[in-house]
This record gives sequence, C-alpha cells and structure tokens, in this order.
Amino acid sequence: MENNPSVMRMKIIMLGDSGVGKSSLLSRYLTGTLEKTGSTIAVSYGEKNMAIDNAEIQLKILDIAGNERFRSIMSSDYRDSHGVVIVYDVTDVDTFRRVENWLKEVRRIESKPVVIIVGNKIDQVNRRVPRSEGLQYSKDKGVLFMETSVLLGSGIGHIFEKLVRKILQERVSEGREQGSPLRNMIPSCSCM
Repeated sequence: MENNPSVMRMKIIMLGDSGVGKSSLLSRYLTGTLEKTGSTIAVSYGEKNMAIDNAEIQLKILDIAGNERFRSIMSSDYRDSHGVVIVYDVTDVDTFRRVENWLKEVRRIESKPVVIIVGNKIDQVNRRVPRSEGLQYSKDKGVLFMETSVLLGSGIGHIFEKLVRKILQERVSEGREQGSPLRNMIPSCSCM
C-alpha cells in the first residue's frame, strides 16, 4: 500500500492531558491488544491501513505528549494534519475542562483538521463527567464525539472510522485546491 498512488494518506494527531489513555488507545487500535504504556516523551506514532467505501487509506497517527513542557516543541507536528483526536478521562473533570485548551491549539492549525473528542475510561465506576456533558460540549463546538473504554476495547475502531469518514465528507473537494495539505491525501485517479 505504501507506493500505491491511489492510496489516500492521512495524518491524525492525538492530544490530551497526560494519563488520559492516548497511548493505550493508539496501541489498542494498532494491535488490537492492551499493552502497558508509560507516559509519552515528546511524540510516538504508528501507521494503520483501512478501507472505507472502496477507498484505501493509510493513517499516520501521532500520539503527542500531554505534558505541558513538550507542547511548544510538538506544535510543528500539528502541521498538515487532517484529523485530531482529543482524549479526556471521564473520571477526571480537570482533563475534561482542559479539552478547551487543546481545542484552542487545534483551531490555530492552518490545515483546519476535523476534530473528534473522546471520553475514555467509561468502564470505571467513579465517573465524574457525564456522557451528556461531553456530547453537548462537542455539539456546541461543532466537533465529533465518542466515548470508549480502552481497557474493554469498546468502540476503538469506530473512533478512527468516524473521524476518517468526516474528513472524507468535508474535505475531499477542498483537497484539490492548490496548496492544501489535503491535496496530497487525494489519489490522482478520477475516482471521485
């Protein structure tokens, strides 16, 4: 798939506070298993191929460290991103409140990526952020929303499928514009 010119390549970045489960979510999505992960230092990434409506898509997913001291270094990784996954922990209200800060950073990205906000750890009994609150916040901000449990593996693939479908829906026609980072995402075939 790497050298196939009809493959759409998308860059997805994952943001959120340290400890919300971004690395575990990425690991679960890429391998299908739950692996013990520590805090990300700077950036880690993985790649995964998927097919949506007969389109071959190669995702490059960057897991950006949630620690404040790495943020200024990592802003260059935001460039040319097509989608953003902002993760918070439903058992920690502060991580949900800081979604606003992450969203402000995303709004500064020139490529105007599609955003999905993800509430993680829904398997925990000490939930502090109701689903309705996350859903309403996302609607108010005009972004996608989902909840998941990385531990149980519920809905992991749907997060990325929903995001990619929205990118395709909103951006494919824009991608043909000169200078758009999405132009490289679009295959050169006349399959549109």
